[in-house]
Amino acid sequence: MRKSAELVGKKPGADPDNLTNREKATLIRAVSEEHGVRAEDLLGRVGIARSTYYYQLKPMNRPDRDRDLLALVREAFENSRRRYGYKRIHQELRSAGVIASAKRIMRLMTMHGLVARVQKRETQQLVQGRDRPGARHPLGPGLSRARRLKHM
Repeated sequence: MRKSAELVGKKPGADPDNLTNREKATLIRAVSEEHGVRAEDLLGRVGIARSTYYYQLKPMNRPDRDRDLLALVREAFENSRRRYGYKRIHQELRSAGVIASAKRIMRLMTMHGLVARVQKRETQQLVQGRDRPGARHPLGPGLSRARRLKHM
């Protein structure tokens, strides 16, 4: 069961004896295909019922229904130079005629690590003698730059 964490895709340090039924089914399937052992012979060793194993296999054999949408989301994300979040991607796809909820797009982007870059703000250049730290302003300390400009 030690190598089971790597086969199933668990993170290092995860308890290999604490697998979900889906992960156990994935493990049995991988081992049986790799070593040519019947899946029924492995069920008892892994600790999963035969009916549970086949119940878990059904969704694994189904085609991924988000595959086409994910391709569109990735394309819109890359076209935006990785700047748009899920709301803006949703608007882009909606304007292109693709019907999908914003939550579904958010889930896909989160699952596949599509995170928008945040543009850094430009720092304000200090004018010598006026805005440097410690310089006193004639209208008083603590006034914001906007308020100071209003009073000038």
